[in-house]
Amino acid sequence: EVLLRLSVLRSAFGDLELREPGTLGRCQLSEQLYCLRVMTAQAVQVLHSWRVSVAPVAGAGCVAGPGSRGACWPFTVSDGGMHWDDYLMHIMRNDSAVRQFAAVVELAPEIDRLLL
Repeated sequence: EVLLRLSVLRSAFGDLELREPGTLGRCQLSEQLYCLRVMTAQAVQVLHSWRVSVAPVAGAGCVAGPGSRGACWPFTVSDGGMHWDDYLMHIMRNDSAVRQFAAVVELAPEIDRLLL
């Protein structure tokens, strides 16, 4: 939902309005980027809780977790001939929703791992 709102925001406001402090566009952009950060932190907490509570024993295709437990990532993505074995890692590497605002806000050249 936050990613959808960011896409709508990008098409609704021009760079000038998104750059100018105090404008509706800038306020909305700040709010949506904050929401994305909060949602990311919540996703990390949920995944951590899941790994600790219900993850199977570590084995093939699993990431070792606390106490020799592991977390399997059953999701795969195939898109345009490319295939990722780990959906979460794919999402972590895809920051296009934020990069579309590169002309408006200062972004580090590397991907922010805590901004899924």
